[in-house]
Amino acid sequence: SRSYRKALADCVVGWEAEATETEQENLELLKIAYAVTHLSETFLLLTPPNDTFLSEYYENTSSLPGAVTADTVRYLRLHHMADPTAQLDDALLDDLEVSLQPDQLDGGEPYWNLVESYVLRGCLQDAWALLSRHSLRRRGAEALTLETMDEYQAATLAQDQDGFRALEALLMSAPLPGGRTDEFDADFQWEDDDNRQQQELLEGIPPSAYRLWESNMSKRGSGDFPVNFQSKAALHVYHSWQQAVKALPEVQLLTRRIPQLSRLLAILTGNLKGVEFESWANELCAELLYKIPNIRLADMHIRATKIMSKYEASEEEESVNQMILSIMMGNAGRVVEVLH
Repeated sequence: SRSYRKALADCVVGWEAEATETEQENLELLKIAYAVTHLSETFLLLTPPNDTFLSEYYENTSSLPGAVTADTVRYLRLHHMADPTAQLDDALLDDLEVSLQPDQLDGGEPYWNLVESYVLRGCLQDAWALLSRHSLRRRGAEALTLETMDEYQAATLAQDQDGFRALEALLMSAPLPGGRTDEFDADFQWEDDDNRQQQELLEGIPPSAYRLWESNMSKRGSGDFPVNFQSKAALHVYHSWQQAVKALPEVQLLTRRIPQLSRLLAILTGNLKGVEFESWANELCAELLYKIPNIRLADMHIRATKIMSKYEASEEEESVNQMILSIMMGNAGRVVEVLH
């Protein structure tokens, strides 16, 4: 299935670049086949063939709370959620990338909307890349090199910088199912933590802790955590991180200077009230990341059904939704029907 899905992915990429208007319908069918094979790997192909040990491991693991959350998050981001930058025109996106004060452009709305979009899909690396360029952080770093500040100014600026360092620690240590980037959502290559910064930014939570949500042994890697998937271990670290989000004094002080951060911190702790989602997939993804990471495989289709019911869908979209729900319920026959 994996090699078949890789072939489909290559076809989609190649065809997207060259497809004519009359070929768009066939391209969409190809994308559906690609998505179906990806979802099937999570909800149907739970045990590898010809390997008794791994078969027993995955059979015992797949029903545990949170065992399929990471894979489902990656599936949703890759196949059903638009790139956050798609909401911006090219000129404004260029301005955001080069401006020394991106948070001031057009009253700050494009900047904060983009940061929130990254947070809602769990792309906290991208969110921090934007937040690290906030004008208050830049001005503070520059001002701290001056000798003309009085004691109060120096203390205020130092407090701001402490706040940004604490915010970086929270975002870049987040043990989210599916990781802190969508770079590896296609799942054909995997992030190598050995070649990345492994310094612990947040006490008790290593940057690799997101791997605790991986039930696939090849994705867990090595580290100071159990070799096999253990939902209680993943949830313990996750709750510790969310508690830090609520309690770190440096970040709380920073929100007084930057009130928009309060909304982002609320999302990180599972408070999604007031968030306007673009689609059912965006809402389900956010819930899996911040509210119910420990959902069981058997309950995934129930939660997905409830969220889907809140969004209007065309006849074609409803057909796709029902196909997704069937696969989540373990209906292998539906996959055969779609692919043939």
